[in-house]
Amino acid sequence: MTPKKTGVAAIACGLALTMCLSMGFASTASAATVTFDKDLQGQTVSGRSFNAYKLATMSQPTADGDVTYTFVDDNVRNAVKTTLTAMGKNVDKTGTDVALSGVIANLTNSEKVKFASKLTDTLKKNTNIHPTTINGNTATLDDYGYYVIEETTTAASVVKAAPFLLQVKDRDVNTTLKSAQPSINKDIVSDGKKDTKYDDTSIGQDVKFELNDMKVPNTYGYDKFTYTINDLMSTGLTFTKAQLDAMTVTIDGKTVDKTNYTVLVNGQDPSTLGTDWSVKGAMFQIKFNDTYFIGTYGDAGADGKLSYTQNPEAGKPIKVNFSATLNEDAKTADPENNTVSLTYTNKPGSTTDSTDHKVYVYTYGIDVNKTFSDKKDLFSQVEFGLTGASGDEIYVTGSNGNYTVVKKGTAGAVSATSGLKLTAQGELKIKGLDAGTYTLTETKCPDGYEPAGGKTQTITITPDYGANGSNGVAGNKVTVAQDTNKDGYVDASVVNKPGIFHLPETGAAGMILLPMIGIGVMAGAAITLRRKAQSDK
Repeated sequence: MTPKKTGVAAIACGLALTMCLSMGFASTASAATVTFDKDLQGQTVSGRSFNAYKLATMSQPTADGDVTYTFVDDNVRNAVKTTLTAMGKNVDKTGTDVALSGVIANLTNSEKVKFASKLTDTLKKNTNIHPTTINGNTATLDDYGYYVIEETTTAASVVKAAPFLLQVKDRDVNTTLKSAQPSINKDIVSDGKKDTKYDDTSIGQDVKFELNDMKVPNTYGYDKFTYTINDLMSTGLTFTKAQLDAMTVTIDGKTVDKTNYTVLVNGQDPSTLGTDWSVKGAMFQIKFNDTYFIGTYGDAGADGKLSYTQNPEAGKPIKVNFSATLNEDAKTADPENNTVSLTYTNKPGSTTDSTDHKVYVYTYGIDVNKTFSDKKDLFSQVEFGLTGASGDEIYVTGSNGNYTVVKKGTAGAVSATSGLKLTAQGELKIKGLDAGTYTLTETKCPDGYEPAGGKTQTITITPDYGANGSNGVAGNKVTVAQDTNKDGYVDASVVNKPGIFHLPETGAAGMILLPMIGIGVMAGAAITLRRKAQSDK
């Protein structure tokens, strides 16, 4: 005997897919052709695969709209009952298919989404239940069938659609896939522009980040929705309480009230952090309240679909802006990376993480090799200074030939304008510099020596990020011009040589003539005096 379902129950059950997927119907056919025409997340619908589990056969509606449902067999019937029981529904009085289908029809909108998800898990456990395999975006299914569809696509680039219920009558069906993964992207912002995936900067400087490409999820059919942003920085980036407080979360350009989400930093509530708090390699999470994106239902329209209003509206852009500081742990030429992902509701009762998105921050250095042309070891008597191309002051910490650029005001920081000393081997290394042009000055030189080529020289750091920035985008190690060791340091050399002087000569011929003239004068005077004495006698 075929059980009969009341007209109201039949309509309610018939709305199960419509409420979830905006299903439409087209031309008449002896067997229905189902076409997945688009994906709400904008993904391709070709090359994907699905399993279609037939749950029941539907009779053609009577003039009064009555429909009868017959479940396929006891295996499916029991799977349905098991699923409903797990959802807390009473199936004690479902000895007939009419009663069992009535329980399904009376599920709330969010319960129908959960039912489809949980039912597929139950069906897969029964080896006596065999689905129809769908490869591609079209398939032919039995007309007047009631199905649950599960996506089985294995390609990592495709985000699977959540399981859904589908009623197939004697017409072709076009249906829209509702993939569960929201999207997210991350950019570096510098000088008012987005450098997307990589940038270079000095240690001590703030790096501005923007999380974008997120949209308010479509939560139709859900009563709760998890949406958590996860951001992980490498240890070369410092996150401070001031930067945390300055972080902004906006939807459609409007600031989201902080009561609608919570923030955790390394698992801590920010309210417990002091004003001087900072951490290297922070992991922060922005957790939206699980009902924040849930809307309200209104009356059904002419198509039988319930109206649904979300505020904020589905599809509106979500952005997060914040900054972090490149610190002294930053590696030279190897990027500091900043990774972001989403934890989101994949199907009712479970969540998953999106693919990680990374951006990279690079920094570089200068390696000065000092020598003396006469091979003398006078390195302790030499000092240098380093400034930006326009004389911009640079601050460093360190000593004896090894210095790190830091932010002004950092404990132990001194100006690099002068006073930079060499190692015992005559080397000076300064790390943590942005790409660009610098002026190196020998501010102290040993007595009797002078730097060949003058006291100052210009050093330019020019990174090679690959064709169209491919190395930077991939986060590869980057080399710079005039970097012999390929370690991210521009090599420079300064040679001191003894000074050349023109000393006066005291043994010249002109100097000898003077005493000879004096002797002649004295001899003449003696002769004159002798003649005068003889004449007086």
